[in-house]
Amino acid sequence: PLTQRRRRASPAPTFPLQPPRLPSPALARKMKAPRLRQIAGRPFTFAIIERSRTAEVCPSPPRPATHMPIIAIINQKGGVGKTTTAVNFAAGLASAGYSVCLVDCDPQANATSHLYNRDQIQVTFADVVCMLDQRSRSRFDFQPVENAIYETSLEGLDLVPASISLSMFERQSALELDRFIAAISTVATNYDFVILDSPPSLGLIFTGIIKSASHVIIPFSANFLALEGTADLLYTLRQQQQYRPIEVLGVLVTLFDTRLNTCKDAKQIVADSPELGPKMFSTLITTNSRLMEAPSYHVSIYQYDPPNRTNSDGITRGIQQFDELTTEVLSRLQYGKPQSRLLRQVK
Repeated sequence: PLTQRRRRASPAPTFPLQPPRLPSPALARKMKAPRLRQIAGRPFTFAIIERSRTAEVCPSPPRPATHMPIIAIINQKGGVGKTTTAVNFAAGLASAGYSVCLVDCDPQANATSHLYNRDQIQVTFADVVCMLDQRSRSRFDFQPVENAIYETSLEGLDLVPASISLSMFERQSALELDRFIAAISTVATNYDFVILDSPPSLGLIFTGIIKSASHVIIPFSANFLALEGTADLLYTLRQQQQYRPIEVLGVLVTLFDTRLNTCKDAKQIVADSPELGPKMFSTLITTNSRLMEAPSYHVSIYQYDPPNRTNSDGITRGIQQFDELTTEVLSRLQYGKPQSRLLRQVK
């Protein structure tokens, strides 16, 4: 038959197909090379590589140094004041005399718009960590993070901006987290503080932020809807604390309206919590129209200085509250009382 003739036409292999011989353990140690170990009951193609004790181990990605605090402002719920807290807290540290870099890790880039004009930005954090650009094309010419650092109008405060292209990072594999962590660690070597603004999600960007940060601050808007996702956030932090040290600096109550009983009740629930109560800051960030107006001028509350909205000491309420928050954070970090322009008189 035709099928038999085709089979006869096929040349037979000239050598037997046998599995490779395994080197002895003594020979493998002598060669200082990986040796194969056969899994019982499975063919040699499923053998795994077992590194000998003398084999070199690939170095792990750089981790944040303990003496350079990397503080992440995190909460998976949106609208709780993360960006406002990150920008003005970073400005408070810069006003206290520290060198600070604010890294915008949110694809919405609200912190970027808060401090800078987007039309003047050429390189963003997405160009540093994302393998895919906005058109889903592969990127191999990654920019160094030093090219993405911009000076702001406030002395001592720099910015690593974000863009919508950063959302492509969520589509990458977990192996790309090493580039994310390395970029944050590189920034931390040149500043006293690094502040990370996070997106309202628990995706891959959030994972990179948690793996990069040494401390976290959890903003909490004074309403009951913000209580629902707190359990998931704390569970994620506890899981991460099993692998690397990360400290919860505190829970910050934001958007607090003294006229509403709902805000007072929500604040009391957090204060009575055995896990969050001891971590709650005594500083309250109240509702403030000045905090909402400052982003339209691309400045922080420390530079947005309306003439007729000051208290008896000549200090705006927003500046006073973030001064108190900055002092409280520095105290918890055991930095001592700042000896510079905190609680200064506004001109």
